[in-house]
Amino acid sequence: MWFNKKIRFYIPYDMSWPDYLEWICKNCENWNRFNSSCTFYQDLAMKGYKVDEQRLMKKIHPQLTACKWRIPRTKNPIRTFHSIQEFAEEIYDSIMWWKENDVNDNYLHSPQVPLKAYRCYFCKKPIPQFGWGVLPLIGSSLTSCYYCGSFYKLFFDQTEEKYYVKASKEKFREYSRNYRLFTGEDPDRGYSSVNYGLSLHDFHEEDDLHDETNAFTSFNLFAYYNQLKYLVVRKDEYFNILQEKLAAHYTDMTIILAKEQPVSAKPTKQQIGATRLLQKTGVLSTNYAIELLWNRLAVLNEISDLANKRLLFLAQEKTTELITKIQEMRKDKQLLTSNIWNTIDGQAANYMWAVIKEIIEKQGFEIPNRSRSRHLENDPFKPWGFFQSYSNGNTVINGSFRMISDLYLEKCIEQGFPWKGLEGICHRKTHGGEIGLKLDNEEGPKLGTIPETLRTIVEERIKPEMIFSERLRKRIPVFYIKEQSQAYEELESNYQKISELKIRSVINGKEQETTISKALNYNIISMNRLLEDIVWKEDTIITLEGKKYAPWAIAAENKLNALTREQLTTISSSLREIVNEAGEYFAPFRLRFGSSLEEFDFKH
Repeated sequence: MWFNKKIRFYIPYDMSWPDYLEWICKNCENWNRFNSSCTFYQDLAMKGYKVDEQRLMKKIHPQLTACKWRIPRTKNPIRTFHSIQEFAEEIYDSIMWWKENDVNDNYLHSPQVPLKAYRCYFCKKPIPQFGWGVLPLIGSSLTSCYYCGSFYKLFFDQTEEKYYVKASKEKFREYSRNYRLFTGEDPDRGYSSVNYGLSLHDFHEEDDLHDETNAFTSFNLFAYYNQLKYLVVRKDEYFNILQEKLAAHYTDMTIILAKEQPVSAKPTKQQIGATRLLQKTGVLSTNYAIELLWNRLAVLNEISDLANKRLLFLAQEKTTELITKIQEMRKDKQLLTSNIWNTIDGQAANYMWAVIKEIIEKQGFEIPNRSRSRHLENDPFKPWGFFQSYSNGNTVINGSFRMISDLYLEKCIEQGFPWKGLEGICHRKTHGGEIGLKLDNEEGPKLGTIPETLRTIVEERIKPEMIFSERLRKRIPVFYIKEQSQAYEELESNYQKISELKIRSVINGKEQETTISKALNYNIISMNRLLEDIVWKEDTIITLEGKKYAPWAIAAENKLNALTREQLTTISSSLREIVNEAGEYFAPFRLRFGSSLEEFDFKH
């Protein structure tokens, strides 16, 4: 029966009231918050079992009354151990010995004699991957308990310079019971690494290598060489040292030279102050917002040959209405607040992604939404792969977006411009304001990747079966692309085409033909110049607390809220003049495809 908590119904006196009716789907371990679905029903359907189609085919509301397969959700399922030693002491069983029925054929290195064991923190069953009587073997790979499915992952805290262990409680035994009751079979187990290794965030040859004991130490970590399948290092010199020291004697171990992670230039106080002035006064907010909406409209027009005409016309019409709304705000000199911006951009994004969603799903991909597509980024329990997301369609989109985002970082490095530490014009407090300006400036180039990416999917150069998946926390499928796979090569090839794609954008105050790569580079250069002009051309002097300040200095010290309305009005007026003059060389990123100009008048 399909009902929610508000519907009343009666059960005969001779029947007991099922406990699960007192609960809702959101309180169940099977609730997948990323696409509002039930992992249990999805699991069954993928194996060909007939299930409740109403719950499977419809988007399940989190307030829906739970079904009889409910598994109570665990409160605070994550436990963090602040060192390998703390973790080992907590899970080491110094009293009980291995029992014969504890040893499973699927375990690695099953002991031939009774040994003291490391046990799962949650279910207390032994975990052979952690070893017997030595510190546990746990590295950059993901380990899961054979019995209850709980996950363990080592990670490095950059601030404290020490390794932590995160443990996630899972309820695989309860899930297995339900699965067997429904099917008579056992479910597939969740992901667990076969190979174990370490990712070295720093390395000191004399301190970390101990050849006499064949042991490796780093910060609060200890591991035997012969237990590791790989070591990941980030510098050529470390790679060469470890190759020389270990490769000859430990042939099963692979030394991996990882890609060096880019580091943002540190923003100056002047840059911080100038961007905060732009944010507070809103003199550029409507410009950015209007340009981004026109960019969305350009994408819709470019994919018109692939799209459902009804959805396309609706998206174009509604986006145009939103553009008019912001243009009127600019004409009336209304401040585009963060709340208004988020609402308008959210609406425009929904219209655009509805069109894209249908195109992608016709090719057999799933793309339930984009709002949750990035939430995997900080998940500590992800498999080895690229562009992870909770659907195969979003994984492909994420790949194109990440590659163009990496291009933005590359151009920032070339120009010495920070992508971290500056609050945004429209993406104001996103991620704490740390990368707000980055999101503002790369949004247009990201949109520029969509048409070619869709054609790659429609032409079946990337197919659903090329995207890999694993079940991680809560048995939610996580999709990713393997390095050197056909899908990865197609995305790379697509990216090369996209970065050199001919578009029309604003350079030196005029719209002209260029490439996405060159337009992105110019956008960074001109933004840097604008921030410099705001610092040096702003001649307003503000007296605050008995001292005289330039406006950017007040903003850099987060004291703008202490100003009077008259002072803010004076600053805004002066800043607007500087921004108008800067129109000769600066404008938010503009994305105009060749075909976009034929059907639409983009003058605004």
